[in-house]
Amino acid sequence: MNYREATLRGTRGASEALSRLGLKTKIKEGLHQIDVFDSLKQLDVVTVCRPLEGLLGAYTMHGKTHGVMVSTNRRLPIQRFTAAHELGHFWLQHGTSLDSEESIGDARNVKGNAPFKEVEAEAFASEFILPKSLVGYTIRRQNYAKPDLKNPETIYQLSLRLGASYSATRVAMQNHKFISLQESTIAASVSPKSIKQCLLKGLGINASHPDVFILTEKDNGSYILSGPEDTVIIELQEHSTSGYSWTEIPSSTIVNTLLDLT
Repeated sequence: MNYREATLRGTRGASEALSRLGLKTKIKEGLHQIDVFDSLKQLDVVTVCRPLEGLLGAYTMHGKTHGVMVSTNRRLPIQRFTAAHELGHFWLQHGTSLDSEESIGDARNVKGNAPFKEVEAEAFASEFILPKSLVGYTIRRQNYAKPDLKNPETIYQLSLRLGASYSATRVAMQNHKFISLQESTIAASVSPKSIKQCLLKGLGINASHPDVFILTEKDNGSYILSGPEDTVIIELQEHSTSGYSWTEIPSSTIVNTLLDLT
């Protein structure tokens, strides 16, 4: 087996899992994000989330009992992707795996020395969290044109809606041919922090780890996962001459809830 074969096996495994769990059908019906923790629950995989030192996650099995651990020392998008990586170990019938940031990073590098089971699990995670049908649906929902997709800000906003990191979303868009290798490489040179700083420049807010959501009418009825320190900017059309204008909306009414932007 080589790196390409391991990647293909992981991708095929994720596609199979999405089908068996009914998620491909749900995407067609308007699913916005893949709930990897619910998938683990459906498969009777015991899942524990807690701070782990030196590990992003782990997969273990004892007889017929399978278990996954995910570190809470990382942001939710990383936790979700790690959970999908561990789900990959389960689905592909790997043995016990202790996954550090370094080992997972090696699995993403075609020139790395990671065991093929880690390459398979990482390919599984990418395809499971960010399947082409879901990425394409989100692009269409946001009404992005082809030239928009290479814009780092667009990739960042897509990542927020898909519940994935900027890096994982960029790579998935490249793998699914939504952007070219060259466009992906250019986007990789732009950090999420610089994107957030640019978005918040006019508000006088310093950006670090918290995310910046730019919500419009196109997000009506959608569900977003955000943290208490995230910034939500709502851009809505108003017709003041007709007597309709917007006032400030408390963040508590829009964070972690169904959005009604009508």
